[in-house]
Amino acid sequence: MTSKFHNNLAEIIIAADNGDPDACDKIIDLFDKGMSEEEFKNHREKAYLSLAKAGDPNAMCIMGELTDGDIVTSYNWYLKAANAGNTRAMLCIGYRYTSYPNAHYPNTSYGYDNNKAAYWFLKALDYGDSEGARLYAE
Repeated sequence: MTSKFHNNLAEIIIAADNGDPDACDKIIDLFDKGMSEEEFKNHREKAYLSLAKAGDPNAMCIMGELTDGDIVTSYNWYLKAANAGNTRAMLCIGYRYTSYPNAHYPNTSYGYDNNKAAYWFLKALDYGDSEGARLYAE
């Protein structure tokens, strides 16, 4: 595949993730033509990795989601996104402090900690995300 194809595919993937129906149809066509889920996953990760490395906070947050199987990498992406003002990443970090009750993950500060969860939920609220208030109240 050419570099131009990869660039176009990255644009299509991102547009589809943002709900563009034409882009979604193009993704379906690629699957109909034989693209495997693993290939798609790899293309999607490359598309967002490029944007994340360029400093896009939304892409950093998505990288946190895409690398969720690696808790340290995922945490670091969420932290970068949160520090860049991405409220979804703030909520994800806060949620993790409430959802891993008996866990400690090396090289992160994850583990059950209501104070850290509250910090991130309130920070998201400070940035205008009302979901932070709901999660804080829970």
